[in-house]
Amino acid sequence: MLETNEPLLEFTRKLIALRRAHAVFRRRQFLFGREVEGSGLPDAAWFGMDGERMRDDEWGGSTPVVGVFLNGEEIASPDSRGRQVLDESFLLLFNAHHEDHAFTLPEKAFGAEWTMVLNTADDDAESVNLAAGEAVDLVHHSLVLLRRVSE
Repeated sequence: MLETNEPLLEFTRKLIALRRAHAVFRRRQFLFGREVEGSGLPDAAWFGMDGERMRDDEWGGSTPVVGVFLNGEEIASPDSRGRQVLDESFLLLFNAHHEDHAFTLPEKAFGAEWTMVLNTADDDAESVNLAAGEAVDLVHHSLVLLRRVSE
């Protein structure tokens, strides 16, 4: 009989529940990187570990630490009844490097405060609150998911 890896199973259940609960992770159209629905922010924005938006020329080199803002107020596809879909906004931080790095959170316009939802390097890191401009320690080969705190 095959043994079950309970921690991996629980992690997978958590990811499935997150995806089901948030339309921002189930988009039916490609991201544009610009404002589409009138929220004042783009549907998605990429950031370097310094918290600054990435420019096109920064994608050519080695960029092992990046963040992507997913705007829950900029979901272009309507629901089944033609209504605008609204969700919370998230910031995904990726560290693909073999060393740990700090990631500076973007300016307040993208979110004044963030709550940690997931940290693949630390199962107990949930519900940590972080402010715009604050540094987040990213363990090597890890992912951190932050949810923007509503004002």
